[in-house]
Amino acid sequence: QPQWKPGTTRLYANSSIGLFGALAVKPSGMSYEQAMTTRVLKPLKLDHTWINVPKAEETHYAWGYRDGKAVHVSPGMLDAEAYGVKTNVQDMASWVMANMAPDALQDTSLKQGITLAQSRYWRVGAMYQGLGWEMLNWPVDAKTVVGGSDNKVALAPLPAREVNPPVPPVKASWVHKTGSTGGFGSYVAFIPEKQLGIVMLANKSYPNPARVEAAYRILDALQ
Repeated sequence: QPQWKPGTTRLYANSSIGLFGALAVKPSGMSYEQAMTTRVLKPLKLDHTWINVPKAEETHYAWGYRDGKAVHVSPGMLDAEAYGVKTNVQDMASWVMANMAPDALQDTSLKQGITLAQSRYWRVGAMYQGLGWEMLNWPVDAKTVVGGSDNKVALAPLPAREVNPPVPPVKASWVHKTGSTGGFGSYVAFIPEKQLGIVMLANKSYPNPARVEAAYRILDALQ
């Protein structure tokens, strides 16, 4: 039985992102890896981004560290869709640039996908939920951004209000997403209005607030 009435509560879960990824590619008849490669990675020329790292590139595949031991991503249910992308900072920077300026892309489907992903579908406090992305109105103070990333908040069940109809992407936004596995920690944030963004990749998982605060300070200093 659901714990809450549908449409009233937001609770973060990797499984929900994984399920969304699986459903998004199902009509194509392709696997998630095939769809991502042909529809996203190749059109954006993300040549060092994979679901499964090719043997020829394995020497460049960084090891993460957990409890002092070197680890790679563990297999699991919906792992490709939820946390399976391996990339480098150059490709991630290109990905952020595409998300900040989708109108510059030639691929119509990619433009539409980026627009839909950054649209605002639900509101939870000051945060607007997109398709994966989380957004705050810009300007926003560091306390709000950092506080919302703490697991005590980010992973807690919180009242949600539907935005109906969804609001298209707002350029004056702080758009961001954390990512973690047992041996890795990452963070991406960007402000479309300012055309400023940051990618942080680490081969160790460390608290989200530390990542977000560092990113905020860097982007704030660059304005």
